[in-house]
Amino acid sequence: MTDLHSHVLPAVDDGAKDLDMTLKMLRQAEESGFKRLLATPHINEHTTPEIINQIKETYQKVIEAKEQAGIHIDIKLAGEIHFDAQILQWLDHDFLKIGDKRKYIIFEFPIQGLPINADDMIFKIGLKGVTPILAHPERNTYIQQNPGRLSKWRAMGCKLQLNAGSITGNFGPAIQRLAWNMLYDNQIHLVCSDAHDHVRRDYGLQIKAYQAVKKQLGQRIAHTLFRSNPENIWNGQEIGLPQPDKKNAHIPVHKKILRRVKSGWTRH
Repeated sequence: MTDLHSHVLPAVDDGAKDLDMTLKMLRQAEESGFKRLLATPHINEHTTPEIINQIKETYQKVIEAKEQAGIHIDIKLAGEIHFDAQILQWLDHDFLKIGDKRKYIIFEFPIQGLPINADDMIFKIGLKGVTPILAHPERNTYIQQNPGRLSKWRAMGCKLQLNAGSITGNFGPAIQRLAWNMLYDNQIHLVCSDAHDHVRRDYGLQIKAYQAVKKQLGQRIAHTLFRSNPENIWNGQEIGLPQPDKKNAHIPVHKKILRRVKSGWTRH
């Protein structure tokens, strides 16, 4: 399994606190069956050239430490870019781009509201020959009230990444309900861990979410969201939305799930 969104680098953002936690996270990931991880530290207006150098040096230290510890996961470096006026400038930094032939970047909106230039900037990213991946749209307050906006961005080539913790209920029942609606409406291209530690926001959530999606939507959709699409992005290949089994092609929102979420049930 390949995970394209995690904050595993130590002491560079709100993820792993130190190298010891990083190694615990990596051991957990390896034991859970992960083969490839993308380290995606937060990149924003406060990220100076000095911080970029620190991130790159920290990444190299993690590579050395995990090899010494006998951890065999393949780790690459990218970033989770905060969406602001500087986002096009970040495209000049090759380490933030994922893949070979086709290039991807991962970006996030602010949790509250929506930038007024979102449509224009997403379009311009595509004109630069880069495919944008919007991280955890289900956590944005504007999208929570206007989920139909996602269709426009998908039509512009933007890919959508759901957090595993949203599926399992770790961000609350409202976000969980929206996450499942997005899945049943076939709006999502991939699911990632967004791991920050080895206890609460960990790689184990990815496995739980995979099992839940497999149970509710079938093996084919789960495989695309959790395995083939992330691997194709890692390798710089094109991806598309999951193709459901014929028997699930027109499946409605799962009422049983929504009832259980509404009543306070938060885990599969």
